Amino acid sequence: MDERRQLPRVRAFVFSWFEDDEHAAFGPIENISKGGMFLRTAIDAPIGTAGRFRLLLAPGCDVVGSARVAWRREENAVPSGVGLTFESIDEGRDALEHFLGERLGPTQS
Repeated sequence: MDERRQLPRVRAFVFSWFEDDEHAAFGPIENISKGGMFLRTAIDAPIGTAGRFRLLLAPGCDVVGSARVAWRREENAVPSGVGLTFESIDEGRDALEHFLGERLGPTQS
């Protein structure tokens, strides 16, 4: 099974920043799991690029950490973007788990 499909994902209507030394993006999240998220963006960060993210779950409720580009959907695809795998969550882990738990239910989160 493809790694990005191992954890249950939920559709999310929230926004996130992702940046590394050469790229910066702010955009909507299409879906998210405990292991990562799909960020709709046109940045050309190569697979393997490591950076920092800030996920804006609600006003005053951010999830902050590091992530790596696991896969890309090219600009000519709809929607274009990058699949980010979380490497660490430094702030907001409980908020993320609560956000996912509300949408997945207790048996899947």
